[in-house]
Amino acid sequence: FFLPNPSTDDKSIAVLPFRNLSTDPKNDFFAEGLEDDLVASLARVRDLRIIGRRSAGAYHAKSSADLPAIGRALGARHVLEGSLRRIDDRVLLKVSLLDTHDGHVLWSERYDRALHDSVSLQGELAAAIVDALDVTLTPREKKDVGARSTDNAGAYVLYLKGLKLEKSPIFATSDYEAARVLYRQALALDPDFVLAHARLSSTLALLYRFRGPAEDLKQEAFAQAREALRLQPDLGEAHMAKALCYYRIDRDFNRALPELEIAHRLLPNDPEPESFIAYIKRRKGNWREARSILESLYSGDAQNFTFAEELFATACLLRDWKDAELRARRLEMLAPKVPQVGGETSYFYVWSRGDLRPIESLFAHYTDVGDLEGDVTWARWDSAMLARDYTKAQAALDMYPSETLPSVFSAPLPKSYLQGCIELAQDNRDAALLHFEAARPQMEADVLAHSDNAIRHARLGLLYAYMGRKADAIREGERAVQLQPVSADAYDGPQRLCTLALIHARVGDNDKAISMIESLLRMPGCVSFYEASMSLSELRLRWQWDPLRSELRFQKILSEPEPQTIY
Repeated sequence: FFLPNPSTDDKSIAVLPFRNLSTDPKNDFFAEGLEDDLVASLARVRDLRIIGRRSAGAYHAKSSADLPAIGRALGARHVLEGSLRRIDDRVLLKVSLLDTHDGHVLWSERYDRALHDSVSLQGELAAAIVDALDVTLTPREKKDVGARSTDNAGAYVLYLKGLKLEKSPIFATSDYEAARVLYRQALALDPDFVLAHARLSSTLALLYRFRGPAEDLKQEAFAQAREALRLQPDLGEAHMAKALCYYRIDRDFNRALPELEIAHRLLPNDPEPESFIAYIKRRKGNWREARSILESLYSGDAQNFTFAEELFATACLLRDWKDAELRARRLEMLAPKVPQVGGETSYFYVWSRGDLRPIESLFAHYTDVGDLEGDVTWARWDSAMLARDYTKAQAALDMYPSETLPSVFSAPLPKSYLQGCIELAQDNRDAALLHFEAARPQMEADVLAHSDNAIRHARLGLLYAYMGRKADAIREGERAVQLQPVSADAYDGPQRLCTLALIHARVGDNDKAISMIESLLRMPGCVSFYEASMSLSELRLRWQWDPLRSELRFQKILSEPEPQTIY
């Protein structure tokens, strides 16, 4: 998982986490943010090779004796280490740049700055590193590397706090909400702070993606991206922000791609633009090309669990269970304490083998996991339903404090819907209908408010199917497929087809449902956390498919090996 040893003329560098020596651990954000800002500046230099932040971030050097070994492990010819102490309004920073080939310190410096002067540290550090490594700079790179992003120290501190929250690996909308507030506060102090505009735009796009469609989020996200580009048209982060608006909000991958290519050119050592190019390739059905790009990115950032996670997800979507298992083990090693990762890798055993023990063990271990969005509650409920343990399924819902899970699959879900499913799975139809009827007004209103949102139509279609409203169910399921066809989105589109197949199964169109299953079991993109997820093991387990179990064609599917996914 590591790069080869560096050559003698290699201009590669790993920036290790700056150690926070302040008495207040809350100043971690300042050390982390300054390091992140420095790496972002160096990413603009084509003649350098920057070791990925996640890989370098896995190493916390405690003494210079560690550095050569760390550099060799990372495949970096040079390592920068530093320590930072913040005392009231002063910032004390010590940094050293070491050649891992012979252990020679190429450059070191101590900085003692007032807080209001600390905004220039990132630029000074980047310029000094480039000079020490004798890097050839283009005129644009020379201008960009030493530039300070703001002259307002208060705005810079708020920006660094927001950056830490926005880049959290947990994908919690509460973090994005907090980052949005901090970026806005930074811009109130410095309206021309271009990076804050770009990062605010990206954060708003994340909120749109995970909290759900909202016109105010869309308008502000695009406005912030436009302002960033107005202030600095050649800023890679500004083009990245605009690309993410197209990608996450409009789902317009064709318009996102040129912006990503510009960002990639302006930020040649930042993996983010290229990673989203891979995600678009995947959504366009170019699975092999997407996989190749992600492999390349991961080889240069082998501790980056985001890339490891995407490679794992891709293998699962292709039902490449052998590769997925290897990816799952690596992912668990990289992020052993992240519940989200534990949930994803535990589901792998359900998808591939029908083995519920890993996910049951996970939830027995994670007894108190923050669940603001309701995703953990959903997974607890779903795994209990897979096991036909309806008491445990109800207990999972009882643990959740509110009546709506805000963001399951980026759409709100009433608990009454899930309670209806518990009753329906036990063939208690009258009790199920009472719960479904309680959920119906909220779900119908949500579809009316977001009429172009495929997930909401699909979910409403399933509700109608469970209620026995055949025509309404098929109408909503087909509308979801129209809004998100596989031809336009090979990543999420197949799930809309899987849901439509389940709708047909629940309303008595058994032949239609089975024909769709036969096709979908060979289609990429059908395996995920949705209740209509399509793997052979899930067809055997899930209560949702019970209406088909007496059908000979369905029994034949279940008795045979899983067909090969075609891509």
